[in-house]
Amino acid sequence: MKKSQIVQLLLSLVFGPLGLFYSSLAGGILFTLVAAGLSVGFFGIGWFLVYPFVLLTGFFTVARRNSEARVGERRHRETVEAMREGVLRDEGRRD
Repeated sequence: MKKSQIVQLLLSLVFGPLGLFYSSLAGGILFTLVAAGLSVGFFGIGWFLVYPFVLLTGFFTVARRNSEARVGERRHRETVEAMREGVLRDEGRRD
């Protein structure tokens, strides 16, 4: 299933690392923990230190997921076309 880059950007801008859960469960957990740890160490500014990395990670995970979805869709279309051709050839042999 394809994901939207704009939705990912908006979620990451509004919710920070929590917005990564839209595109990557592992990324969302990792960056949320990192941001929480940095917030404790840097008195609350950890969220802002992590924001650029969250935005980049969100962009690239959505791009990768969409690329994989396109490949899957292409393979599916090729399979369906091959099956249709095979069925048509088989029907032609019966006549």
